[in-house]
Amino acid sequence: MSESDLAKTLISSFDGSGYEIYQEVESPCGITDIVLKHANFIWAIEVKTSLSLSVLSQARNNLRYYNFSSICLPRPKKGFTNGAQFAREICENYGIGIFRINRYGEVEEWKAKLQRKALTQKISLYEMQKTFAEAGNSEGMRWTPFKQTIKELNRYVSDNPGCKLKDALTHIKHHYSTLSSATNSLRQMINDGVIKTISIDRGILNFKD
Repeated sequence: MSESDLAKTLISSFDGSGYEIYQEVESPCGITDIVLKHANFIWAIEVKTSLSLSVLSQARNNLRYYNFSSICLPRPKKGFTNGAQFAREICENYGIGIFRINRYGEVEEWKAKLQRKALTQKISLYEMQKTFAEAGNSEGMRWTPFKQTIKELNRYVSDNPGCKLKDALTHIKHHYSTLSSATNSLRQMINDGVIKTISIDRGILNFKD
């Protein structure tokens, strides 16, 4: 069972649960395969075909930014090996949850512990992350903060043709740390043709048909 197959099965198990489900989400500690949002908390789930120190480290790092952190794995036919049992004990000590999925698509769960002081404000979630790319996809596809910035800029310029770049950036949410860095970077990318949907002429923006 591939990572994408595991992710699809896990996501389908949350149907009707009230969670908003985001996939391939960028965070300060890397790319999170699945993010669940419900009420005032968010939950990171890393999907892997095997348990390793790397995924344990990733799940531990997620504890800093998410209220819950879990790992999703296929269920081995013969249960936990000694090494896997030790990994489970590590997860329990850190408060990391585990989902295991068997070959019939049945899901079992060891609960994650709530991290009340997680820096959730550092995580940006966008509507496009729900559908743009499947969790665990092998192509590395994901909806990024940069793509979201360009989408917002396209929308604003389409609605306000003839506006100035700096004016547009003061009216949209962008991922840059400062207005000046956003202005300089995006102006260069428009001039270089990296952003193909917008033209700039003497500081004036227009949306290309």
